[in-house]
Amino acid sequence: MSTRAQVGFYQNNCKDLNDFESLLYHHSDGYPSYLFPNIATFLIDFYKNRGISDLEYAAANLIAYWRLGYIWSEHDYCEQNNNSLKKLKKLQSYAGLGICKDFHADIAYFYAIYEDGKIEIYKVSRWDNQGFTLIGKTDIKTLSESSEDTIERFAEEVEAINSEIGSITL
Repeated sequence: MSTRAQVGFYQNNCKDLNDFESLLYHHSDGYPSYLFPNIATFLIDFYKNRGISDLEYAAANLIAYWRLGYIWSEHDYCEQNNNSLKKLKKLQSYAGLGICKDFHADIAYFYAIYEDGKIEIYKVSRWDNQGFTLIGKTDIKTLSESSEDTIERFAEEVEAINSEIGSITL
């Protein structure tokens, strides 16, 4: 079974997670120890070169980053193994990523990204806002000043949090 996740982009004054500007779907590996460092790497670079305030561009470019990242990872693997058939199949695969109009009922994690650079990570027990439990939060400035190891440790700690304990901040 895949660990599904969604990523929402929000204006700073948003009070309701249903009031997203853009909503993305990531079909597998949505748990924080994998997906959060991936999102953080993208956001640090995008913020530095473009600024996060244009939420539609940020969302579109995150999808492109994910897609190109998967292609190049597979490309490197195929080049090393001289297997162009696998490479071709990967390039023709269109599953796994999406742009959404609403929350999926089967997501396990949700990542909220705000135009001021704030990032929140939620564990999801059901798709409505009552089923979203905040388990971690940080911001792009803090991520930019952190090492890759620190970001990965934060993501692992967030993933290990029992929802009754609360959340952690980087």
